[in-house]
Amino acid sequence: MLHKHYSHIIIVVMLAASFGAVRVSAQTEEANADNSLKEGAWALQFQISGNFTLSPFEGLALSGKRHLSATDAIRLGITIGLNNSESDRIDKTIENDTVSLFSEGTTAQSVNGQSIDIHAHYLFYTNPQEEVNLFLGSGLSVQYSRGYQEASGIEPRPPGLSSRAYHQSVENKKIGFGIVGLTGVEWFATKRLSLHAEHSIAISYEKSTYSETRKTLIGPPIEYSGRSVNEWTGKGWRVSSQGVKFGLSVYI
Repeated sequence: MLHKHYSHIIIVVMLAASFGAVRVSAQTEEANADNSLKEGAWALQFQISGNFTLSPFEGLALSGKRHLSATDAIRLGITIGLNNSESDRIDKTIENDTVSLFSEGTTAQSVNGQSIDIHAHYLFYTNPQEEVNLFLGSGLSVQYSRGYQEASGIEPRPPGLSSRAYHQSVENKKIGFGIVGLTGVEWFATKRLSLHAEHSIAISYEKSTYSETRKTLIGPPIEYSGRSVNEWTGKGWRVSSQGVKFGLSVYI
């Protein structure tokens, strides 16, 4: 009985030693892997476009990846857009190719817009110790944009006719979100530099709204004053393939 008891102890010790050896071996392989797929690693990502030029990955201004472990990583990309402009214009029409002024109008216009585009993906590397690595991923995307345009002025009118003043405003908005699935491969040219290619499929929903308001005043004397409004809304689902994208990652 005592001999049998010691046999059980020896078996447990051997199993524990074997398990510890496997973990040490795996950690050693990860530490000695000739790449940067390790816990805590950061990478900046760029897309390789035509003529081998670099552009933001997935069209985003900033795209980065962080490894939670050798096999698990989170990738986040974000773009923020802002624009604002103003312009003044004078429209003149010359009669019969002479210097006689036939009509003249003026326009003052301002345009502004805002947009944000966010992509968040989870990536899983099947064998991070290899030089060429297969990865699978899924994630979410969210987009929002708004544009506003305002114009006012006097329309060109022939002599003798009452002037026509107007004020016009146009606003459009779009919001969308989607679910993305992707697969790809990553090859390490050096320990901190890799090339990768991936293909993705997205299911997305978009909603767009458009609103246009125009006010018109004919005079003096005031002959007519009117206001027109044009509005529409569009929405729908779509399934799209993003094609194959080639990229460059720089690990820091």
